[in-house]
Amino acid sequence: MENGRGPGDPGAIVDGSTRAASVRPLSEPGLVVELAADELEGAIHVGWERARDAYVRGRTPNAAHVDDLEGTYFVGAVGEKAFGKLTGLYWPGRWTPDRGRGDVGGWEVKASMHPTGRLIVRPDMPDGLRLVLMVPCARGDLRRWRCAGTLRAGAAKQERWKTQLRPGAPWVWAVPQGALDACVVPGGLRRA
Repeated sequence: MENGRGPGDPGAIVDGSTRAASVRPLSEPGLVVELAADELEGAIHVGWERARDAYVRGRTPNAAHVDDLEGTYFVGAVGEKAFGKLTGLYWPGRWTPDRGRGDVGGWEVKASMHPTGRLIVRPDMPDGLRLVLMVPCARGDLRRWRCAGTLRAGAAKQERWKTQLRPGAPWVWAVPQGALDACVVPGGLRRA
């Protein structure tokens, strides 16, 4: 149990799904899930709708550090779908912003295009918000995802992780994967 969290704690990620067979541990830390082609296609469609909606409304993603803003919407949606499948939690596949409600089962899913990506936390995120970082197992492979870890937003807001991800970008906290709490599944199996 890390930081006092375990399977019975509401801050733990618990997999109640019947899809446990699709969860395979790797030699690297984290839990892995593979999306079927139709699941990936559905998530990409949601990402496309989010990008289109944002364009129509004149919005840009909060990920001001990314050069490919449309790709941000795709990666975010696919990461959310992967987390939903991994945990057995319902993913609503919303096309509109879900500020404060969490993306999947009350969890705010952050996804990175990089297997070694960091958990990005914005100043406007409430301290109690539960965050999870999903990363691809290999760069460019959107079918296999790994749960890199979890953290509450307040725990992420430490000076040592505060940064600008590129000149002129807003200040954020970029938490390395090694500082995240482990993802947990039933029976106490934990990969950290």
